[in-house]
Amino acid sequence: MILTELLNKLPSITILFAFFVGTIIGSFLNVVVYRLPLMLQESWSEYAADALRTSGFMDYAGIISRDNNINKNLTLAYPRSHCPTCKRTLKSYHLLPLVSFIALKGKCEFCKSAINFRYPAIEFICGVLTSYVIYRYQFTWMTVGCCFFIWILICLSFIDIEKKILPDFLTILLLWSGIIFNLNAMFVSLEESVIGAIFGYLFLWAIATIFKLVTRKDGMGQGDVKLFAALGAWVGWSSLPILLVLASCAGIFGGCIQILRKSTKTQSIAFGPYLASAGFIALLWGNEIKNLILR
Repeated sequence: MILTELLNKLPSITILFAFFVGTIIGSFLNVVVYRLPLMLQESWSEYAADALRTSGFMDYAGIISRDNNINKNLTLAYPRSHCPTCKRTLKSYHLLPLVSFIALKGKCEFCKSAINFRYPAIEFICGVLTSYVIYRYQFTWMTVGCCFFIWILICLSFIDIEKKILPDFLTILLLWSGIIFNLNAMFVSLEESVIGAIFGYLFLWAIATIFKLVTRKDGMGQGDVKLFAALGAWVGWSSLPILLVLASCAGIFGGCIQILRKSTKTQSIAFGPYLASAGFIALLWGNEIKNLILR
């Protein structure tokens, strides 16, 4: 209580404290972004191997199990953090958010391989956004909700960028947490939250289905549909049009840049980060945007 009162009276210290905490959270989010897809891959491979064994294809099942053995028993907590290239366990000072990346000049101390720039990027983004939310809402339950919302979106965005998937575990967690945080109308009423989740799923599912019927191609993954539903649970149905317009505009702009850089029209585009960015804007400034439009 004393620490909370002190931080509330000293904005500059509050921001620095929040940034520090945010970078630590960001360090953990890096673990989730790296390991969760590997854990899912191991689970899917085991399921496929079991299906092949049941069907009598023992040789193929053995190949799948052998190829996936490297990720066996992998969890978010085990084994300890290590270099993905040389597999050497990292020392404590290697895990300092941002500082270790700068001190090591972006290279592993053991094998000198380049450290993925995602690590400092997530830590910095998480630190900045966490400090902004705490500065804006102080130490309240709304701060807890906003921070949780942001942290899950950061994980989803970077997983989608790297692996082109949006894990159900995270999207469903985001959806239900949105409804729970809105039980007492923290961001929107419970009714608007539930309708937002239902309408968000059905609307984007309809667009994806129509696109596939017309073009005979998958224009949008089910992960994007579920993420849109989860965002609807947080911002409510009335903010979904704003969210979709923002995400679409950002997606078109980002897609054009990606196509020009890759020099190909067949390059798949991760829409999750654009939905996540639009969701963040809609949650924090949705009412201001709606008031501006209605003027």
